[in-house]
Amino acid sequence: MFDDNIAFAMMADTSNTWSQDIPLNIRLSYILPYATYQESRQNWRPLFFAKFYQLIEGATSAEEAFEMLVAPNLF
Repeated sequence: MFDDNIAFAMMADTSNTWSQDIPLNIRLSYILPYATYQESRQNWRPLFFAKFYQLIEGATSAEEAFEMLVAPNLF
């Protein structure tokens, strides 16, 4: 699962022009798995990428991507 975390984080990072505007320390915190060793983990990155990428593909900023997802109540 760690490989998937890295692969999908890199895909998300390189698939838009505005991710470089997000500070590296913030982006890095989303690459590592979110659970401790004892907790169960769900591999949600591939699902989220497949489900939401096309909806924000034309976004020019993180704020615009967020608005594209939230405004029509997709979450």
